[in-house]
Amino acid sequence: MNRARIKGGGTVGAPWLAAYGEYDLVGSKWLDYRATVTVSGWLDIRVGQWKSEFSRERINSSGKQQLVERSISNYWFTLDRQRGFSTSARFGEGSRMDSRIWVQALSGLGLNSATERGKGLLMARWQWNPVGEVLPFSGSDLARRPERLSSLALAYVTGDSPCTRFSSDGCGQLPGFSDGDYDLEQLMLETAVHHRGLGWEQELHYKRI
Repeated sequence: MNRARIKGGGTVGAPWLAAYGEYDLVGSKWLDYRATVTVSGWLDIRVGQWKSEFSRERINSSGKQQLVERSISNYWFTLDRQRGFSTSARFGEGSRMDSRIWVQALSGLGLNSATERGKGLLMARWQWNPVGEVLPFSGSDLARRPERLSSLALAYVTGDSPCTRFSSDGCGQLPGFSDGDYDLEQLMLETAVHHRGLGWEQELHYKRI
């Protein structure tokens, strides 16, 4: 069997508290486990393990990709799943200045790894929603939106980690690197558009190790 997963989530006792879990039956490992608190409808606080919202290409579910495979940029630049703490806030909802900001403190050790090595990573992402509506994390416009929906995002990562790349297998190394302690810095510019069945996604990356 190539892929089999159990997923479940929802509110826990109150509408402002949500939990989600995802278990990989083939690899016998937890992929996601997180709790999210929503404050006043515009501020979210999260703790656990999940895909960092660094880049749209990796956040998009495999069932909502525009292509069969991930972009080749994913191998080099994704933060993938990390344990950590996150806060995100939305400002100017429904206006031309509609924006969402994520600030995350991540382990820097990848999937299912503790935080005893390295100092971890800090990630910040700003996403502007020009028409006042959030573009979902999906590569394709299966809804065939009659009105154009778009987003522009900037993201930055800094910190120390023994990993030079991350994946669903956890901490790893890019070609030319071996186990060590590395200072990582990344920048990303991203645009996305959905309109009448057409989908556009673009990412421009910079990474320093």
